[in-house]
Amino acid sequence: AGISGKSQVLFAVVFTARYLDLFTNYISLYNTCMKVVYIACSFTTVWMIYSKFKATYDGNHDTFRVEFLVVPTAILAFLVNHDFTPLEV
Repeated sequence: AGISGKSQVLFAVVFTARYLDLFTNYISLYNTCMKVVYIACSFTTVWMIYSKFKATYDGNHDTFRVEFLVVPTAILAFLVNHDFTPLEV
């Protein structure tokens, strides 16, 4: 048991996509800082799993099937949105 590298990559992608408005909409300093911290922490975790602690990562047991989650989510993102812009899709 441990942290799945594939699921951590998905978390990093989700946080990056969710906080794309970081550069277009300013709400507050706290909000901006927390978004940057979330994105930095998620990519730092991915970096640590795949490089720093590579010797302890067992890819054979990381059996999470990414395509079963990404493909339906991408289809729904294009079907259910307000506008076909990168921030909405």
